[in-house]
Amino acid sequence: MRSTDWITLSASMGALLFSLLNYLRSARFENSNHLYKLKVELYTQILTRLSSLADNIANSIVQAELLLKKPKDDIEEKFEQLADQIDNIIFDFDHFLLSNSLVIPKRVLSKLEVFNKFLINSELTPEIHELSNNSMAVLNSVYEDILQKANEINELIRKNIYVDKLNESLYKRLK
Repeated sequence: MRSTDWITLSASMGALLFSLLNYLRSARFENSNHLYKLKVELYTQILTRLSSLADNIANSIVQAELLLKKPKDDIEEKFEQLADQIDNIIFDFDHFLLSNSLVIPKRVLSKLEVFNKFLINSELTPEIHELSNNSMAVLNSVYEDILQKANEINELIRKNIYVDKLNESLYKRLK
């Protein structure tokens, strides 16, 4: 083999190696970007569902308070409907978590599962004969606990996707 053949072969091998390394790097970035995008979309859905859950529970509590102030003949039926509505919201959230558990990181998933167990075990749906103004105060207290735990989950999600660091780096780049 002549020396020009060796130079050509060396340049070709170098180009092949460079292309292979570039491909591997791009594939890794593409996969990590895809996973990050999936996490952001899923976290957006989680936070939207948390917000909706809290709003629906608050609305149910307000409806229960109104029913207590102005009792009607069908009050038991109305309270049963409210209780069923709250239970359906909680179990829908549980189903959502279960169906997305493969993508949610373990730390966030465990926090969400603890939150969901809290919802299921909380006294959001007392029996009709137990309802009074005192039980409404308990319901409001449970609702405040729900909001606090939802805010903790929000902070955990923000830390998990590095929202603050991304905002800082974007600010520095734009500056």
